[in-house]
Amino acid sequence: MLYASGLPSSLTSAAAGAAADESTATQEAIDITPEAASTTCFVEPAKVYNSTTGDLYDVSADTIAAINGFEAPSGFQEEGSREQSFLYSLGNYIKPIGVEEGGQYTGKFFCQVTKACRSANKIVPCKQGKRSNVNKHMLNKHSLRGQKGEDMCSTRKGKAGTIQAALGASKTFAVGTKRCVQHVCQVHVYKGRVQPRVGCW
Repeated sequence: MLYASGLPSSLTSAAAGAAADESTATQEAIDITPEAASTTCFVEPAKVYNSTTGDLYDVSADTIAAINGFEAPSGFQEEGSREQSFLYSLGNYIKPIGVEEGGQYTGKFFCQVTKACRSANKIVPCKQGKRSNVNKHMLNKHSLRGQKGEDMCSTRKGKAGTIQAALGASKTFAVGTKRCVQHVCQVHVYKGRVQPRVGCW
């Protein structure tokens, strides 16, 4: 606050107003702190995994350039973002314009992963907008999958390892099974009929 002794009241009021404005500006600047900025959410693109190694896949600059430079043909509109699904980091999905809710339609997915797919203008049909065909193409052709597919694979591997470890830990399990199979295969003839042996041995 400025104090100007002996000055006209108009100048004193102007000085006070300027000081108030400066104080307000300072307060506004203080409100924007690193702590406040840290609460801002930045959404990252959905992760893409190599299905063979399980490592994160780095989308190439050529793929990104092709996706960004894509223009939907007349009568179609592009949908999806890289944050929604890993598929949109690998290609472009379009659907017909003006489709009514529940109406019949077939979307199209343009694969941009490799030069071969881009050159061939590889299109994967998506009936009713379902992307299952696209997932199959990415997995079978490019060995790529998203977070959900990676999690499911890890779960299956974990269960298989647990079962294998349990069987390996039980030494008598395999022996007993083998003896049981051998026992059933032993047969004898009784009153003209071939019958398996019964009882333990």
